[in-house]
Amino acid sequence: RVGAVRFVLLTRARSASTTLAHLLNRHPLVTCRWEMWSNSTTALELRTHLRVPSRAAALADVPSYARRYFGACLTPACGFKLLPGQLRPPSRMGDSLGEETRGQDARESSAAAARLIAAGGRRILLERLDVAAEFASWRRALTSGNWGTTPRVQAAYARLAEGPRDDEAWARLNARTGCRGCFPPWSAAGAASRSRANRTSYARFRREHAAFFRHARDKVAPSTPLLHVYSEELTASRASCEDAMRRLFAFLGVPPLPAVCDRAGAPAPECRGGDGLCSVEKLRAPPPGYTIDELLTQVGHRTQDFSAALSEAEG
Repeated sequence: RVGAVRFVLLTRARSASTTLAHLLNRHPLVTCRWEMWSNSTTALELRTHLRVPSRAAALADVPSYARRYFGACLTPACGFKLLPGQLRPPSRMGDSLGEETRGQDARESSAAAARLIAAGGRRILLERLDVAAEFASWRRALTSGNWGTTPRVQAAYARLAEGPRDDEAWARLNARTGCRGCFPPWSAAGAASRSRANRTSYARFRREHAAFFRHARDKVAPSTPLLHVYSEELTASRASCEDAMRRLFAFLGVPPLPAVCDRAGAPAPECRGGDGLCSVEKLRAPPPGYTIDELLTQVGHRTQDFSAALSEAEG
């Protein structure tokens, strides 16, 4: 049944979440969007497809935007990645499954929980056990601007960073990879990223890691089933990766997909338009666009935001 399962992949940066999203999308009965609540290129692609005018409009009513996405999904299992800070405050993270979970009394919360369960809500926690390696990778990405998730992409960013300053080439590479947070090291944004990395100690990073997964486990739609997977299971070996994917597909209610992992647990090929793996090919035709009244409601009648929303919709 189309849309029988809604899932959210709760994870942190540098935890092989791009690898997992690629592997999930290899299954013809699973759709896993990337960080649909972020300002990334793939999030913009999804908003454009769903005819939602801006990120502000999506964030103004998280459950409605989630339902818009789930309603367009053509596969039995549909989900997305959610990283720290993409929905603020953290209490809104549970709303991303399509129901208002922050009821003002226990009865409302119980009703939302019942609706989530009826809608097939699921949570996948993807955690990197080696927090020191996660910290080193995160710090390296912040200081270099290289957030590449495959050796080829990492090499491409490294070549640009080591060569003469070329803002246009960096922008073209960002457009190809969909990375809006990959700032060249010579830019002001790159300097700010390095400063953030230098201010964050490993002890603080480790506390934030533990707090995120504790919140994801105990506070984000806690009535829904949960599967905890570790990054190392995807990357240790092909056999380990295949075993993890079997458990994931079973959790999502779809049959197993043999040989879904590449050799040595390497990630699936990068997403390309038309490959049927991970873009909008698994979504139905766009629903009707927002009316003017809906736009006014979404942006809260704020003239500045309304003008920005109209500009983005017209552009």
